[in-house]
Amino acid sequence: MRRLGAAVACALGALAVLAPLAAAHTGGAGTDYASRIASTPPGIEARMIGGDDRIELRRTGDATYVVVGYVDEPFLKLAPDGIYENAASISVPLSADRLPDQATARALDARAPEAPRWRRISTGSTIAYHDHRAHWMSETPPAIVRAQPGTTRMLFDWSIPIEVDGVRDRIRGQVGYVAPPRATAWWVALALALAAAAALALRLAPA
Repeated sequence: MRRLGAAVACALGALAVLAPLAAAHTGGAGTDYASRIASTPPGIEARMIGGDDRIELRRTGDATYVVVGYVDEPFLKLAPDGIYENAASISVPLSADRLPDQATARALDARAPEAPRWRRISTGSTIAYHDHRAHWMSETPPAIVRAQPGTTRMLFDWSIPIEVDGVRDRIRGQVGYVAPPRATAWWVALALALAAAAALALRLAPA
């Protein structure tokens, strides 16, 4: 039974090492892409969460900052008294999910423009949401990634318009594909071999 215990312990140990290695190249939200912030207007801090999944904005300046939406409409407002969203903006429902339903997106896009209807959603200074301009918008990798899945590469530049006290500026960045580490395949093979050894030891062990 000692041999059995050792084999099982080794298999579990290898799998424990494998899990973080396999996840290390993803964004933490099941994505193989990473988005980075290149520049922000003064008074705004930005960072990506989950590789390229969500962008977090934090108001650090004294101005009022309005994020411009997908059809050039007021979308989000970071003001001295909190965070607001424009209830008339199509970008609000579209940004609820990483990949919005296409039929819903088309229906929202066909809506007539409305005057902003601001509603406060937080008294804080930080908001995180899916901005579709800052991540890869498909479950299918781009052609260049499908052709060379082992190569990490930059895919495209992006920008998010933001008004600072009514003056248009932009948050800028890049989205890249992050190839899985080559070592992962070796860990997979090792973990499978150790798991097979544990199963064999179980079969041979006396009842």
